[in-house]
Amino acid sequence: MRPLELELAGFTSFRSPTTVDFRDLDLFAITGPTGAGKSSLIDAMIYALYGRAPRLNREINQLVSRGLERMSVRLDFQVEKAVYRVVRTSSLVKGKVLSKTILESGIDAGAQSVAGKAVDVEAAIAELIGLDYESFIRSVVLPQGEFDAFLTGEPKERQKILHHLLRMGIYGDMQRLAYERGATERAEADAHARVLAELAGATAEALGGCREEGAAIAAEVAGAGERADTLARAATLAGERVQALADAAGAAATAERLGLAIAAGAERLRVLAAAAVKRSAERAALAAALGAIHYDESRYLELEKAEAKADEWRRLKAAIEAGTKDVASAGKRAAELMAAMTAADGRVQEALQASAERRVECARAQGKEAVLHERYGSAAELGEHVAAAGRSRHSSRRSRRPALAASTM
Repeated sequence: MRPLELELAGFTSFRSPTTVDFRDLDLFAITGPTGAGKSSLIDAMIYALYGRAPRLNREINQLVSRGLERMSVRLDFQVEKAVYRVVRTSSLVKGKVLSKTILESGIDAGAQSVAGKAVDVEAAIAELIGLDYESFIRSVVLPQGEFDAFLTGEPKERQKILHHLLRMGIYGDMQRLAYERGATERAEADAHARVLAELAGATAEALGGCREEGAAIAAEVAGAGERADTLARAATLAGERVQALADAAGAAATAERLGLAIAAGAERLRVLAAAAVKRSAERAALAAALGAIHYDESRYLELEKAEAKADEWRRLKAAIEAGTKDVASAGKRAAELMAAMTAADGRVQEALQASAERRVECARAQGKEAVLHERYGSAAELGEHVAAAGRSRHSSRRSRRPALAASTM
């Protein structure tokens, strides 16, 4: 990765926009008094690439120039023959940092977006450069303070700093894992050696003897298999015979049960036949008794007429009882109606008396009306007379007011 141009504004001591061009530089040094912003330029490049700085890590708000609320960093860099531009802006809004990041391939009109989120930009840059943040600050940029200690320190101190910066502890871990794996392999080798020692007697002659014994055992196994097949067939035949005997015993038991059932059925038929004979005798006796009974048609007709009259009498009796109940209810209702009529007569008398009083009052009113009509004429004339009298009283009252005022003076 080769830096081409760095532009920053509002970043630590660089309050106003500042641009640093590295295109024509192969080897350069950044010099200046303390506080001039030398480390800030390195921090700005690292911040542009990874979104953090070694001195402050991810506390981005401390990178904003004092008194300002926004900062921006742009870095154009080259990887092999391709040129990339990464831009990061951060704003302070109500105590919170709002950041925006974009990575583009190419510059100006031919630029194409590569990533637009901080996480995606950091991952894409790590893939382009081949170094993540931790690897970059340990192999490319020595953090401020540790570089001074490395230059002025004792050999042991410099070795310790290099060990920390280059993360050489990983080689110690590799050595420890190698020792552990070697110990495991040696233990397995010793176990295999012990097994080989136990198998020292496994010679070719012993192997041939074992093979002969195996062949004899195989022959015996084959003979035993044939005998086992014969025994299996015999067992199958024996099973079939046992099943046949069991079936025969079951059939015999079934036949015995059927014989007992047939005997019981015969006995039941005998009992039913005797009962049938008895019922036939009883039926004949009943027929003879019915034949001996004398039928008198006239008496039968009189009996039917008597039953009809009895039914009619019962209906009449029920009707008489119902009529008696209706009469009692009608008497009660008549008494209630008489009481209501008496009360109504009283109210009628009261109404007649009130009507007579109203007629007297009407006669009096008509007399008064006749007198008024005779004196004042019609109702309209009476109204005009009353209005004239009112106006006369009003004018006389007004004419008396000046006289009253003069007497008061």
